[in-house]
Amino acid sequence: GGGAEHEMVDYAPNANVRARMQRAPAGSTVVQYVDLPHDVARAKAARAAERASAGELEGAAALYEEALGSLRGLPEGPTPMIDTAHATADIATAAARNALARDRAADAIRLCEVGLAARPSPDATLLEVLMEAHGARGDKTAERLTQAKLAVARASELAESRRRAYRAEHAADDRRFTDLCEGADPLRVVLEGEKDDFPEAWAMISQPMPPGADEETYDHVRTVSNAGLCYLFASKRGAQGQLLVATAATLRAARSSFELGAMHERRRQLTRAQRHTLDVTFANTNFGSRLDEFRQDAYGAVMDLVTRCRDAREYGLLRRAAAVALPHDTIGSFHCNLGLLEREEGNAERAMELWREAAARGNGDACVELGLALGSGVCASQAVRTDEEEAARLFARARSPGIVEEVHPYRLQMIAQCELAMRIRKVSPMTKVVRAAARPLAPS
Repeated sequence: GGGAEHEMVDYAPNANVRARMQRAPAGSTVVQYVDLPHDVARAKAARAAERASAGELEGAAALYEEALGSLRGLPEGPTPMIDTAHATADIATAAARNALARDRAADAIRLCEVGLAARPSPDATLLEVLMEAHGARGDKTAERLTQAKLAVARASELAESRRRAYRAEHAADDRRFTDLCEGADPLRVVLEGEKDDFPEAWAMISQPMPPGADEETYDHVRTVSNAGLCYLFASKRGAQGQLLVATAATLRAARSSFELGAMHERRRQLTRAQRHTLDVTFANTNFGSRLDEFRQDAYGAVMDLVTRCRDAREYGLLRRAAAVALPHDTIGSFHCNLGLLEREEGNAERAMELWREAAARGNGDACVELGLALGSGVCASQAVRTDEEEAARLFARARSPGIVEEVHPYRLQMIAQCELAMRIRKVSPMTKVVRAAARPLAPS
């Protein structure tokens, strides 16, 4: 009451945030919250851990089962503040260790399988507990198989940690890419070079920010307004061999194009100043109807930049450019094309990873490329894992009418050739001989 503003939100992330909300002074924004199911589950798991530490293993086991039960049937992440898969895996790991402490190896195995089924990729910690559980039951075959899976999971986690370290290194860079432009703002460099031909663009960047506007959002608006000039400038400088400046100009414009579109889509999550800036922009311009056009231009410019960086063997710049576009690649086309570039460089695993992500976004070409690699067992002239069943599913999905990004016709011919080769391998006498020879001999 009293003119106070009221805003409803669906969640509060944790107890500390909720406490700050409750201490908010009178007349401030009133926030209503509910506890998230995964928060409740983790709280029960924490109580179970306390009981286990006190030696109450049976009581802890019951609480762990209750926590896992409260997560069943929830939407699988990632969704805002809800990540069912990670919560399930973490609680299942703790519950399985508790089961081992009670000499219940069968329960431990069951709980580990629950956790592994929830995760999209193998979890090394869960596999360690599962291997220990198989060892406790004396199942040496299952223990060795789990040990092999654990080695693969550890290798994947190591690769992911390296990727995270690379992303963290570049996250510290100036988000305006001034580090590529000798400390200068690439947008100002572009407009200084073009101010004789485009004086109105220079006048816009020289104007002060409107009152009540959000600085970062307004910066995106100014940049997107001059995105065409940035791409033209980058093309000229790239042709002159000035790759750093060309990269800075392209990524400056592309990042703002992607971010502005994303902000428009998640409008309800923005601050009042950000919404005000967008409202003024869309009211005074035709930005609202051209957001898709801006993003398509940005995709094309970044893809051209990636190709230029590849030709110049500037792989650090190439991956930095890719990092700008990949989070906003809703139809998987950029993931697919970058996968093709990675294959050219001989990075088979990275190429297949990018195609898998593109296929998940509904990209038909990526379904074909990943299916060809899995069906033939070859990618970038390297032997990779063969999975003909998954290849067949990917080919079927590529042909389905519900695919987001349709397949190019020449790739349909490649599907037919691969399917023929897979059928021949299934019925070929030579294939049976090779498989028999590869089978281990029975002990005499």
